[in-house]
Order: sequence, then C-alpha cells, then structure tokens
Amino acid sequence: MEQDLTRKWIEEIRTQCRFAAFAWQHMRSSLIGMDNDKSFFYVHAFLNHATETTRILWPEEAAGKERGESLRAALGTEDSSLLNQASLRRIVTRFDERLELWMSTLETPHFLNSNIMPKGTMAGSREDVFVRSLDPETFKLELLDQTFDLRKLNEALRQVDQSAERWLKKH
Repeated sequence: MEQDLTRKWIEEIRTQCRFAAFAWQHMRSSLIGMDNDKSFFYVHAFLNHATETTRILWPEEAAGKERGESLRAALGTEDSSLLNQASLRRIVTRFDERLELWMSTLETPHFLNSNIMPKGTMAGSREDVFVRSLDPETFKLELLDQTFDLRKLNEALRQVDQSAERWLKKH
C-alpha cells in the first residue's frame, strides 16, 4: 500500500483509538457518579470504537485483506492481539441477531437490562440474568453470553495508538 494511503489509515486508527479513550474516561466518571445509563452509553461507545479499530486492522472483506496486513505490519500488531476478537466484532455489529439468539436460550423470558456490580453481590439472592453486566472493580463486561475484559481491551487500544503515533512521527 502506498505511504500516503498508509498515513491516512493510521490517522484513522488514531482517531478511533482516541474516541475509545474518550469513551473509557467518561465511562469511568459515570461509574463514579453511579449513573448506569451514562456508564453503559460509554461502554457501548468504547466497544464501537474498539470494533472500528479492529475492522480496519482485520477487515472482513477480501478486498481489504492486503490493507489490514500492511497496517498490522506497519504498527507491529500481531494476530494474537486482544483486538483480534471475532466475537467482539460479531456482538457489536450484529447486536440484534445476537440478542435474539441469546433470548432463545433462556429458560424463562425474565431478565434484566443492565447491572453495575459484581454478579452475586447480594447474598442470598439468585443470580439474575442480564443483557449487560459490568463489574466496576475488574471492568469485566458480560454482554449477552460473551465476557470482555474492558481494561485489557483499553490497554490493547492504547498500545496500537502509541504504535500509530510513533509511525506517524517517523514517516
């Protein structure tokens, strides 16, 4: 891929990483303020920008394969990166389909939308079923039937952003 195009793609990666960092910071502030709606708004914003970054680096369409390989090589991003999670891309881009499938697996249609506390915190109560559940201490997110470590995902995004910044300074 020619260097001018590489530069533009790497600038877009930095933009997505910065947007994810912005969402991460505001999610943490919303958690401190105990605002569940804002917290999950920023969780979803964070996941969306993380997913956009992964789709640039690991494009699904065949036409983008060379671009993805070239960008990963330029940034030193390995396929083993936490960002390369097909489950993250599927759940974010096809949330309606994943929600419908998840609902079909439940024993009863009784579930709650959002939880911000470690599951099982309330002694003596049954563990409720949540569409989304975030442990504010570990930053582990359960979204339907998937678990994501948001702290580790944030760190992976920061590493890509730093690599992109270094690349841009050199070129």
